[in-house]
Amino acid sequence: MYGSTSQYTTTQILIYESTNIAEVHLTHKTAYTGWNGGYAIIGVQNAAGTAAAVAPGRDYPNVWTATNEAWRFTPISGGSAYSVDSIAYSPITYYTINWNDSATGVYLGSGDSIVLTLPTTPVTYFASAVTCNDSFATGADTAARGSRVILPISTGTGVLTSANQIYISPNPAHNQLNIIAAENLTSILITNIIGDVIYNSTCNTNKLEINTSALSKGIYYIKINGTYTSKFVKE
Repeated sequence: MYGSTSQYTTTQILIYESTNIAEVHLTHKTAYTGWNGGYAIIGVQNAAGTAAAVAPGRDYPNVWTATNEAWRFTPISGGSAYSVDSIAYSPITYYTINWNDSATGVYLGSGDSIVLTLPTTPVTYFASAVTCNDSFATGADTAARGSRVILPISTGTGVLTSANQIYISPNPAHNQLNIIAAENLTSILITNIIGDVIYNSTCNTNKLEINTSALSKGIYYIKINGTYTSKFVKE
C-alpha cells in the first residue's frame, strides 16, 4: 500500500467487454491512515469525472477495512449510469498448484488434486500455489508459501486435494467440468453473468462431471449445495 510497507490491499477487477459490467473482488484491505487520511473508494467514474457510482460504505469520507467481498457495477440508462450490487466473492484464479513430498522434496504432480497410493503411516505433502512468473526453487520457499496436507492412513488409492472443501476443474473449462467435494454434493446450479439458469440439478455424490460442450464462451457462476459459490470460464 502506498506509503506503507506493512499494510496492503489485494484486489481483482473483472471487466466484461460485451456488457460493460465491471466487478471488483477484494480479498484484503487494511486502513493506512498515514496517507490520504486512510480514505479509499470502490466505484466507477466517467472519463469527465462528472458522474460516478460507488459501493455503499466504500466512499469518502469513510475509513474502512474489508476481507473477501465483491461488488458488481452494471450499466443502466443506456450506459450513462451504473447500478451497484453486492455479489459473492469469487475471483478468477490464475495459478498452478504443485505437490511435493515434504520429507524428500520430490515433485508429485500439479493441479487442484492428484491421485496417490495411500500410505501405511502418516505422510505430509506440500501444496504450493505458483502464480504468474513465480517459481519455488527451494524447499524452504515452498514451505513458507505452501500448505501442509496430511494424507490419512488407509489402503488403495485416494484423491489428495489442496483444501478440505470443494474443487472445480478444469478452469477454464472446455467440454467438461469436474467437481470433487469432501462431503456429498446435493445440488448444482449454474447461471450465466446476467442470472439466466443454465444448469440445475440435484445429486448425491462427492464427484460430478458436467458436460459443458454446449455452453457459449464466457464466465459462469456455480452454486453448490445452496451455499458455496464460485465461477468458471468456458473457452
